[in-house]
This record gives sequence, C-alpha cells and structure tokens, in this order.
Amino acid sequence: NGPCANGVTLDRVSIFIFDQQNPDANAGADQDLCTPNTITTLDGSPVTFPAIGTWVLVNGQGVITNANAPNTTVTNLGVGVNTFRWTVDNGPCTNGVTNDEVNIALFDLNNQQAGAGPDQELCTPNTSTTLAGSAVTLPAQGTWIRVQGFGTVTDPNDPNTTVTGLAVGENIFQWTVDNGPCTNSGTSDQVSIFVYFDENPL
Repeated sequence: NGPCANGVTLDRVSIFIFDQQNPDANAGADQDLCTPNTITTLDGSPVTFPAIGTWVLVNGQGVITNANAPNTTVTNLGVGVNTFRWTVDNGPCTNGVTNDEVNIALFDLNNQQAGAGPDQELCTPNTSTTLAGSAVTLPAQGTWIRVQGFGTVTDPNDPNTTVTGLAVGENIFQWTVDNGPCTNSGTSDQVSIFVYFDENPL
C-alpha cells in the first residue's frame, strides 16, 4: 500500500485435505477387569490428520489421560460398567462424524463367594418359599438353577427370588456367582427345600 503506514500486509489460509479412506470410529472390544486393577488402555480406531478422534465418558467412572489419543490410558475406573465413546470427525467427507462405544466392566474381587442360604422345611399346602442367596455386586451376576425335585424359580438372577410349585420331598437349588475374571469367579452353593405332606390339614 505504497508509503502508507500499512504499506505491505499479508495473511495466510490453510487448506485441509481430509482422507475419505479414514476408517469410521471403532472403540475396540469390550473389556473385563477385576479390582484392584482400575487402569486400562483403550483401543480406538486410528485417525489420519486433519481428522480428529475424541474420547468421552458416557457412563460410570474413569479419568481419560489423553482424550484425542486412540490408545489412551484410562485410570480410576469404578466397579460396574464404565462406557466410553470414541468419536471421529473427518471434516467434509461423507463419513464426516462417526462414533462407537466400548464397555469396561470392572468386577469387585471382594464380592463374596456364592452362598445359597440355609436349608428350609415346609409343610403342605405351602409349596412356595423365598430363597436367600448371597448378594452380588454388579457387574457380577448370580444364577439359580434347579438341581433336583420340582419348583419354578421366579427370577433366576435374583438372590432373594421366590420359588413356587415345590414338590413333597427334597427340592435342591443351586446359586452360582459369575464374578468375571476375578479369582473368586464361578463359585456355587446348594440349598435343600424339604416339603412335608400334612396328612391332617386343618
């Protein structure tokens, strides 16, 4: 601009070329961990600059070390299911914004081993009772199965489910607790429900 005070000025513009072949977001396979381990590495799909990927916590607990790194570590995970979402922004390409989620299930090593509760005795016409299985801490899961006799379990995953339609004699039920990768996983215990026949009902 000649002798003016703003004689020569300049500016720059950046032209970003995004790669149409950049893969859609993939958050990797779900993981199962056991306390005291509360740290893991995520496995997001790679991104080609200028595309950018971003991790966010969707559910549960966890501190993301580097939100834009596909293989970032996550610390301070909480017992339960912790869900993280990997979002890839690929600019103006047809696969512009894609996302995927991964579940990190942290099982509690202190979850107690399976206990089916004390044996019970009933007398007809009563053929129903409530079971007393040991409590489970999610994501651990307990399951009731009938081993011997008769009876319908109302909710097989409820430690304190009701059982109906018991038969006269010994009815045996087993409570098994699946505690994921923990060393106390897969324990089981059995309970007997004895039903006596009342020959002289009121």
